[in-house]
Amino acid sequence: MADEEVTGRDPDGADPSAPGPDVDRALLHAGDGVLMLDRDWCITYLNLAGGRFLRLDPARAVGRVLWDLYPLTEHQAFRDAYEQALLEARPTTIEAWSDVVGAWFEARAHPHDGGLTIFFTDCTERRRQGEVRAQLVSRLQGALARSGTLLELSRRLGRAATVDDVAACVTDVLGPAVGASFCGIALVIRAEARVRYVSLYPLPHGTSEAWAEFPLTLDAPPAVAARTGQPLFHPDRAAAVAQFPDLGPHMDVAGAAALAHLPLTATATTLGTLAVTWPEPQVLDAEQQGFLTTAAGLAAQALERALLAEEQTRVLRHVQESLLPQTLPQSPVGVAAVYRPAGEVGVIGGDWYDAFALPDGSVLLVVGDVTGHGVEAASAMAQLRYACRIFAREEPDPGTVLTRLNALVNEGGGTEFATAACVQVAADGTSLRFALAGHPSPLLLPSGHPLDPGHRRTGPMLGLEADATYRSHAASLGRGEALLLFTDGLVERRDASIDDGVDRVRAHAGALVRAAAEGRAQAALAEVVDLVMSPTARRDDICALLAFAVPGPAATTPPALP
Repeated sequence: MADEEVTGRDPDGADPSAPGPDVDRALLHAGDGVLMLDRDWCITYLNLAGGRFLRLDPARAVGRVLWDLYPLTEHQAFRDAYEQALLEARPTTIEAWSDVVGAWFEARAHPHDGGLTIFFTDCTERRRQGEVRAQLVSRLQGALARSGTLLELSRRLGRAATVDDVAACVTDVLGPAVGASFCGIALVIRAEARVRYVSLYPLPHGTSEAWAEFPLTLDAPPAVAARTGQPLFHPDRAAAVAQFPDLGPHMDVAGAAALAHLPLTATATTLGTLAVTWPEPQVLDAEQQGFLTTAAGLAAQALERALLAEEQTRVLRHVQESLLPQTLPQSPVGVAAVYRPAGEVGVIGGDWYDAFALPDGSVLLVVGDVTGHGVEAASAMAQLRYACRIFAREEPDPGTVLTRLNALVNEGGGTEFATAACVQVAADGTSLRFALAGHPSPLLLPSGHPLDPGHRRTGPMLGLEADATYRSHAASLGRGEALLLFTDGLVERRDASIDDGVDRVRAHAGALVRAAAEGRAQAALAEVVDLVMSPTARRDDICALLAFAVPGPAATTPPALP
């Protein structure tokens, strides 16, 4: 009798859609809520669990219209699902939030002739656990993605040789990983107390113009981060403007809605600022800030290496260029010379040239290339150049000079080898004697014919054979001809053969001879060198020496240096 009172059913005239006595007793104390509705949405049955969950007294709920108790404005999704079950005559399940109940529940509606039987379960805890799991998975996936980005950034930065390379790595790797609209490096110029962006791509022209360079004392995020060594995170425009009131218009022009500026500090020195902007407000939480800080640390280390390499390269190139002759003889032949350093930072070659008058009125032309790069190659180059001058004044024969240089290289006990082309131009300006040590043959212009076709008269590289003896060979420089000596940097490139490179030089032979006759040898030689091997294609130093007939008194002219 007690059970019948709880369910609110009349024992003398039970609704035919309601459960029978045995089923009723089973459903009454079931863990899931059970609700029965007729086709007019009237409640015909509600068990105890359902009453507790729906905040209803089962005895009072029976006979009431469900939507009178639960307004449709907040439960339309449930009614739509129940109507679908009735219309299609098949079960349906819905999981939704109820503001009245204050919980998530899953409702499984089963249609029958009398209406619907609905089983429902409070799934709030299950959903909460699911959300916790989803958040955990999301955090793990985010951590993996950030780790992958840092690994790729570290790998790319490890190969960065210049400041431009470092900035490109940051833009290409970090920017897309964080969904940034801009990701770049601002470099501190200590001597000028200024900050200069390496690149502002792809920001609008107005922004690039305004922020390309500015004082280190400026009250703006990139300068403040560099000056204080502290990172600045602004998740939205309001946060940025609150700290920097004048920043709002600049953010609007740049389309920036969130900012991060992190100092690039290495060896206790702040070298610049890593700047990141986003087109939408961001959640810059501890994880994101930590990730950006780590990325900035990697960039700072690479930036320090690049700055050091660039400075070392500048010093070494200055030393190397100071070792080259400052003046060139202009009688009995005119001489023009060009030196171009390798295009890569940190690559200092051992290429060298020299041209000097000898006591008998002749001129010795020498072009050489020490193997390897760096300080060792430059040092060996200086030693060979000075030794060549001493040996030539004692005995100007080219073969003898190379023989003595070979002995010097072998006596040094080092691992460097060298190639060299040595040409003596007699006082008459037409008679030549030459010797080659593993070096590309000089070319007679404008014919482009090599002095040593087939390399049959070329000896081994200097230092390769301790007892090597080099012989001199005769040649002549005819009227209207010129002689071009060069190192392999002029003709050797990765995407073509050396013969192709020599052919590129030959294509300009006539222009060089005409320019020499018109007194423009120096400018023409520099132009041809850059045409044959552009700065972007250079992987090695280049030396080129042009000898040509020049009437008139002796004179000197400086060679072309970068």
